[in-house]
Amino acid sequence: MKKIIMPLLLAFTISTAWSHDVEPVPSQSPVISTQNAGTSPFFQAHRQGRHAVGLMWRFSGNSNVMSVQIQRSYDGEFFNPIFSCPGSNGVLCNWKDENVFPGVIYYRMDVTLLDGTVLHSSVEVVKIVQKFF
Repeated sequence: MKKIIMPLLLAFTISTAWSHDVEPVPSQSPVISTQNAGTSPFFQAHRQGRHAVGLMWRFSGNSNVMSVQIQRSYDGEFFNPIFSCPGSNGVLCNWKDENVFPGVIYYRMDVTLLDGTVLHSSVEVVKIVQKFF
């Protein structure tokens, strides 16, 4: 019986380790777009290993981004800043959020423009599954 259950549990764990099946909570603030940021934004979050999330972002075009702040939420409503850096044009940036708790994790990027306007990216969702073996 153990020989049957363990492979099934492993297959389930692997298949659900990265999942975007949870709908993010819509942001009330303006979302970054080509028109309002003067740029073509890219922001992505993905699971790395068992207890980390890799985050990548880039701005291309005529960027007027002064700074970037990565925020994390465990409920999709209240976001806390976890990383910030100056804005960069055309450079693929990345950062690793290590030792996250199992469950659904929401990430977004706040972008401060040169004129002081703060915009939010769309919300990225990552699911970390607790392994029992």
